[in-house]
Amino acid sequence: MDLLEIEKLLNKAVENNLEVLNLSNRNMTILPSNIHRLDKIRKLMLNNNKLVMPPSEITNLVTLEELTLDSNSLTMLPSGLSQLCNLKFFSICSNPLNYLTPDLFFLQGLTNLWLAECQLVSIPAEIGHLVNLETVSVRGNRITTVPCDFSNLVNLRWCCFAENQLDSLPDEFCNLRSLVYLDLSENSFRSVPECVTKLGGLLTLLIRSNEISSMCDDTVLALANLNKLDLRDNPIKEKPTHWKGLDYILVGKTGLDGLDEELSAGCHGDQSEEEESSEESGETSEKSGEVNSQSGETSDACEQKEEEEKYTEHPTGVLTSC
Repeated sequence: MDLLEIEKLLNKAVENNLEVLNLSNRNMTILPSNIHRLDKIRKLMLNNNKLVMPPSEITNLVTLEELTLDSNSLTMLPSGLSQLCNLKFFSICSNPLNYLTPDLFFLQGLTNLWLAECQLVSIPAEIGHLVNLETVSVRGNRITTVPCDFSNLVNLRWCCFAENQLDSLPDEFCNLRSLVYLDLSENSFRSVPECVTKLGGLLTLLIRSNEISSMCDDTVLALANLNKLDLRDNPIKEKPTHWKGLDYILVGKTGLDGLDEELSAGCHGDQSEEEESSEESGETSEKSGEVNSQSGETSDACEQKEEEEKYTEHPTGVLTSC
């Protein structure tokens, strides 16, 4: 679709006062000049195009609540991003950003932030300003440390640090009392960080493919409220005999070699094979950063939705896994 056709599409969207517009998979290298006329737009998807220059035109769309720019070739965030004062959901996965510009951290209303596979080497301390964040993914980067200010995200429920170069977390991480899901897979942890054992509301801890060769009983007791502790693909290959009955702990190998053990070691609440399969496929698709061409949603977002759907409000007010 050439630029003229896209401009016609935008004019039609303006005439119809559209609030949702999917311009994914259009082979765009630049945005049409009339995009600023979308003064009613709430959700804009620009995934899987060929955008190289930051599309600063979108920063005038102050009604935007959701913006996705996944799978382009952007090397920096749009200038003036902080003007999007109503933005709640922002995804810019699979772009070679390398670093995050300060404008991002003025988006005080942001609740969902997706930064998977952006070639990031660090997380700025300013991320602590985004106090309303509930979901964040930085999967597949080259991050070596997590700033202490990350602990300011007291509303965070879902967090993915998988496929980075972490070997520790700051002690302040234990302040994330709302956290129910944490993925630390494919890093360099030699043990479960002590601060994680203090997260009383945590239900799912994935720490596959690290360097964990053993786990003391005190750590197991501290994590007794988990529905799932995934230790597969670590040097620890078998459960100690006194762990018998702790079926929420998974060890061994993933894939066909570990299939029998995986199926026998179900999670608390009798998690079904179908849920386990769904989770595995969701995590694989997040890694690929693929975009659903029909909905324009990234597989990162799809995985998060699948995981969140597993949590329901227990009559007692305690979150449990279905």
